[in-house]
Amino acid sequence: MIGGAVTSRFTWSSFGASVIGPAHVAARVPNQDYWGSFHHTWCDGVVVSDGVGSHANSDFGSRAVCRAVEFSAFKTFHSSVEFSPIKFHEMVKNLWQLSVARLGAQSCGATCLYALRSPEGFIEIGLLGDGCAAVVKSSGQVMSLVDDKAGSFSNITSGLAPRTQNKDWRTLRLQETECRAVLLCTDGVSDDVDDFEGFVLELVSVHSSVARVVASRRIREALENWPVPKHSDDKTLVCMIRKEVNLE
Repeated sequence: MIGGAVTSRFTWSSFGASVIGPAHVAARVPNQDYWGSFHHTWCDGVVVSDGVGSHANSDFGSRAVCRAVEFSAFKTFHSSVEFSPIKFHEMVKNLWQLSVARLGAQSCGATCLYALRSPEGFIEIGLLGDGCAAVVKSSGQVMSLVDDKAGSFSNITSGLAPRTQNKDWRTLRLQETECRAVLLCTDGVSDDVDDFEGFVLELVSVHSSVARVVASRRIREALENWPVPKHSDDKTLVCMIRKEVNLE
């Protein structure tokens, strides 16, 4: 410390939870949602995937999506390769197809939502299929990224499949310093919330200074006691949040 000044930097942490929906409990089928998080010197990231309900092995497919995103981030950022959404999405798709080859990609369809903090100081966000990615900017503004269903039947869910193309993805890039938090959730959450912007702001405000274990427990309890009557879908919500660290 020089002249009493305090140097400030920030780190990223994450919390989240996934709970099985009542419909799947009744049918005795597994939760088709899955999520993951990773925090390294070369990258921070969170990923969420929702298995396509009509696919027999979608629970396996959603797990494979999360593994593919983390390994693709490792291959990209640990190797100091400049991030390209097109190349990244192709890598994710190829790794996912290798993982599900034994069961068949056509039975393992799953959506993909990710948020990554790159070494260059950017937040890279991608969305394929249903669900929502929301960014709380440092200014307090909320930006949302959702699937564009224009020109398609609303009940057709896109997801990772052999035919998936880069145009099927929606992406967003922000300076790390512009971003306070990123929230990813499956449509079991986003479709049930009327004031989604208010929901996101409150969640980030309440959990910004809470330990990740406590925050994850609270999120699980909230999803298990979801207030929407007759809800039936699996629900997954994950948040990656920037925290200030003061260094003397």
